[in-house]
Amino acid sequence: MKCFIWTMAGAECELLERSGKDSQYSFFVIGLLYLIIIGLTFIGFFGLFWGVFRGEVSEDGVVQSVHYPFFTALIGGLVLGFLVSNIYRLNLISLEPKTLPVKEENTSLVVTHALRYTTVLLFAFFVSKNIEMEILNIMESAGIFYFNLNEGYIDHMVRMNKEQSWLWIITFVIGFIFLFPIFLRRRLNKSFEYYSLKEKRDIRLVREQYEEFLMIKNQILTNFYLKYKAVGIEKRYNYQKLYKDEPFNTKRIDIERDLGTSDDFLDAVLKNK
Repeated sequence: MKCFIWTMAGAECELLERSGKDSQYSFFVIGLLYLIIIGLTFIGFFGLFWGVFRGEVSEDGVVQSVHYPFFTALIGGLVLGFLVSNIYRLNLISLEPKTLPVKEENTSLVVTHALRYTTVLLFAFFVSKNIEMEILNIMESAGIFYFNLNEGYIDHMVRMNKEQSWLWIITFVIGFIFLFPIFLRRRLNKSFEYYSLKEKRDIRLVREQYEEFLMIKNQILTNFYLKYKAVGIEKRYNYQKLYKDEPFNTKRIDIERDLGTSDDFLDAVLKNK
C-alpha cells in the first residue's frame, strides 16, 4: 500500500526505500492528496453531468427525466476526471528538480511556473464549483434552499455563489488541496536524500550506456575503415570530441582557428565535413 501511494506521487519505490523519513513522508502525503484529488475531480464532473442531464423542464413547467442520466454522468465523470487528474499529475511530476545536466534555456522559469500554477488553480476552481452545486442540490432537495426549475445550471451556480458566500470557503479548501502537493514537491529539492540518490543513479546509467555505445560505434567504424586496405588506401577513424561534458553535451568545446587567408577558411570548412 505504501509503495502504491509513493508510485501515485511519481516516486520510485526502490530509491525512496533508501531515502530518509522526511522524503518518504512527503511523498506519502503527496500520494494521498493526489488520490483525494482524483476522487474530488470525479465527483465534481459527475455532479456537472448529473446536474445538466438529470432532467429538463417542459412547457408546462414539469420536470421530465432524461433517459439514463446516471450512466451519462458516470461516463462523463470518469472520462473528464481521468483527463484532468492525469494532466494535474504531469504538472506535478514536471516540477521535480532535474537530475541530469541540461543545457540552460532562455525561457523564463517564472513564466513557466506561473502557467502551471494557473492551470492547477483553474482545475481546482472548476472542480470546486461543481462539487458546491452537488451540495446545493442536496440542500435544495431537502427544502433548505429554493430551487427555480426554469434556471439553467450555470445561472443557478452564479446566483448561489452570490447569495451564499460560505461556498467560497469550499473553493479555498479545494484550491489548497490542489496546490499543497505542488508545494511539497518543490520542497523536495536535491538537499533531500531521494533526489540526491536519483541524480547519482541517473548520471551513472547514462555514462555506462554511453560508454557501451561508444565501444560499439568505434568498433563498427574501425572495421569499416579497414576495408580501404583492400584497395591500398590507408585510412583510420579518429574520434574528435565536440563537447567538454560528454555524453550530456551541454558545454561545447571552443575551437580557435586562424582564418587569416581564404586557404585557411577553406581548410577549416573541409575539415568540418
